[in-house]
Amino acid sequence: MKQTNFRTRVPRVAVRLAMAGATMRGLLRGIAKFIQAGNPWAVQLIQGWSDEYKLLPPEKGSYDGLILNVTDDYLRNWVASGVPMFVVDPGHLLTESVAGLIDCDNESVGFGAADYLLGAGFELFAFAGEVHGAYWSRMRGEAFVRRLESAGKRCSVYAELSAGEQVDFGLEQGRLTQWLRCLPEGTAVFAPNDIRARMILTACLKAGISVPGEISVLGVDNDALVCETAYPPLSSIEMSCEETGFRAAELLDVAMREEVKRTVLPALRYGFARVVRRGSCVREVFGDELVRKVREFIRLNLRRGFSVPQAAKAVGVSRRTLETRFRKGTGNSIRAELIRCRLARAEALLTEGALAVSEVAEVCGFVHTGHLDKFFREVYGVTPLAFRKGRRKEGL
Repeated sequence: MKQTNFRTRVPRVAVRLAMAGATMRGLLRGIAKFIQAGNPWAVQLIQGWSDEYKLLPPEKGSYDGLILNVTDDYLRNWVASGVPMFVVDPGHLLTESVAGLIDCDNESVGFGAADYLLGAGFELFAFAGEVHGAYWSRMRGEAFVRRLESAGKRCSVYAELSAGEQVDFGLEQGRLTQWLRCLPEGTAVFAPNDIRARMILTACLKAGISVPGEISVLGVDNDALVCETAYPPLSSIEMSCEETGFRAAELLDVAMREEVKRTVLPALRYGFARVVRRGSCVREVFGDELVRKVREFIRLNLRRGFSVPQAAKAVGVSRRTLETRFRKGTGNSIRAELIRCRLARAEALLTEGALAVSEVAEVCGFVHTGHLDKFFREVYGVTPLAFRKGRRKEGL
C-alpha cells in the first residue's frame, strides 16, 4: 500500500481484545505480523483482566488508533471522539457511526463445514448449536442445513434451550447424550465452535459412543489448546482471523497517517479458511464391531509399541481371529493400519506447526526421525520437513 506521510513519532494504539478466544488471538497475531513487518506501533494490549491497565477515556487517552471488541457506552464515547478505529464483532452497537467494523462471515463457516463433510463422503449429518442458540451459532447452523439441502441431504438439529432458560450442565449433558444416542451410525456432527464440539466429545466418551467409529465431530475456531487436549483430537475449522487482523492494522495505519478519510475505512470480515483434520472427523464404515475395537486400541496406543498378540489379548480374541477379521474388514494388516494412523497423526501435527519434526516422530510412536521420514516419504512423496514448508508456503 502506497504511503506518502512519513512518521515523526511512534503511533500509540489501544488493542482491547478478549484473548481467551481463538478468534481474538488470531486477530492479534495478524496485528503483530503487521508491526513486525516494519511498522512500529506502541500497543497498549488490554485483555479484560482485573489487574491490568484499563482503556483510558477520550479526555485522558492520547491514542492515535484503536482496535476493540467491546460494545458498551464507554466505547461510544471513543466513537464520538473521531479517533480512527476498528470495532470487532459489534453486536448491538449502532454501527453507522463506527469507522470500521470487523465481523464474522458466519454463513461461510456453515457452508464450508457442509462442503468439507460432503467431500469427505459423509451421508448423514447433524448440527448441535450453542446451548441458547446465540445468533452466530444459529447463522452457522442455518447455513450448514441450507447447503446440505441443496445437495439433497437432510440434517438432524439439536433443540436449543429457550432464551433465558437456566442451564444445568449436568442435565444438559444427559439431554445431549440422549440425542447423540439416537443418531444413526456414521453421522457427522457439526458444532458451531470448539467448546461445544468438546462437550459433544465428552458426552460421547461418557456414553460409550465411539468417535469417529459411530459418529464424527467437527468444531470451529481451531483452538489448538482445546482441540489437542480433547479425545480424540478435535477436527476444526480454522478461520481467516490472522489475515483479517493484518489487513485491519494496515488500514488503520494509513488512517492514522491521515492519508484517507476516516469514513473510508471499510468493513472487514473473517470466516472459513480451511479444515484442520484430526482424529474426531474420519468417515469409518465397518460392519464388524471387532474392527472398531481394534482401531480404537490402535488410536489409544499410537505412541507405544505393541505386538499383534498384545492387541488380540486387549480385545479378547486369538491372534489368528484378529488378523483374519481385521484384514477382511479393512483390507489392511494391523501393522499397516498402525503405520497409517501414525502418519495421519504426523500430518496433522506437521500442519499445526507447534512441534519439531523429531518431537512429531516421538509423539506418533516412530522409533526415530529417520523412521518417520522413511514412511512419510513413501506415502506423501516428500520428507516431513518439506511437507511442513509446503503447507506454510500455501498458507495452509
